[in-house]
Amino acid sequence: MIVRGFEHFTIRTNKLKETRDFYIKLLGLRVGPRPDFNFDGYWLYLNNDPIFHLVEAAMNENDPVAKYLGMKDVDKEGSGRIDHLAFRIEGYASLLEKIEIFDWNYFERTVPNIFEHQVFFTDPNKITIELIFHDSEYKEWQKPNKGI
Repeated sequence: MIVRGFEHFTIRTNKLKETRDFYIKLLGLRVGPRPDFNFDGYWLYLNNDPIFHLVEAAMNENDPVAKYLGMKDVDKEGSGRIDHLAFRIEGYASLLEKIEIFDWNYFERTVPNIFEHQVFFTDPNKITIELIFHDSEYKEWQKPNKGI
C-alpha cells in the first residue's frame, strides 16, 4: 500500500456559513464542487484540492448527515468538532491483507459522483481515519477472478 498524501479533514458544525467564511478569509480557500450528498455542507479548496470538508452537525440519529457519517456529540467544541482525517492511498489489495492480519474493524463505501472508494477505521483514540482509493482500483480488485 502506498500513501500518496494527506487528503482532507472534516469539521461538523452548527455554524456552516460562519465557518466557511472564516477559512476563506484566513487561508484564501474557495468553495468548490461537492458530491450530491443529502445534507448541507461545503468543500473548501486550496488550488484544485478540496482540503476542508464542512458538514452540518447532526442533531439526532435520523438526520441525513448522521446516517452517512454516524452520530457525534454535537455539544463538543474545539477538536471534538473534527470528524475525521483522510489520506489518499493506492494498494487496495494490500490494505485488505493488513486488515486480515491485524483484525481491524472497518467499513467502506463509494462516494457518489466522484469515483472514490473510502475505507474507514477508528484509531486507538477513537479518531476516524479515512483511506481513499480511486474507484477504478476498487472495481478492478472486485472483478470475478480477484473478487470479494
